[in-house]
Amino acid sequence: MNRGFTLLEVLVTLVILGTVLAVVAQGFTWSGRATGEAAQESLAVMLADMKISELETGEISLIQGDSGDFEDHENFRYEIETDADEENEGLYSVSVSIFYKEGEEERSYVLHRLIRERPGEGQ
Repeated sequence: MNRGFTLLEVLVTLVILGTVLAVVAQGFTWSGRATGEAAQESLAVMLADMKISELETGEISLIQGDSGDFEDHENFRYEIETDADEENEGLYSVSVSIFYKEGEEERSYVLHRLIRERPGEGQ
């Protein structure tokens, strides 16, 4: 009585193992790409929040918009739009848009806030 595996059993096992390994490798590739995308989006959120802070502290004027590039993050740029609230004097609707490249595609993140004018700024 022969107790070994036949060639057919070994080949079927190798095909199944190869298929499983290919699926697992594809999962790692997808996971790495998703991690990179999440890091880019997290950075965009942080940069938008930084620009909001600059508006709140008066480093950037609420009266006019602003736009530019980030020195430390060459693939990122921003645009700030401000609109005075007609019903509430001294209140501004602010939109900070962060644009960044992800591969060949440009993506964006927009943060909206209402910010009260700092004393003496609108004069």
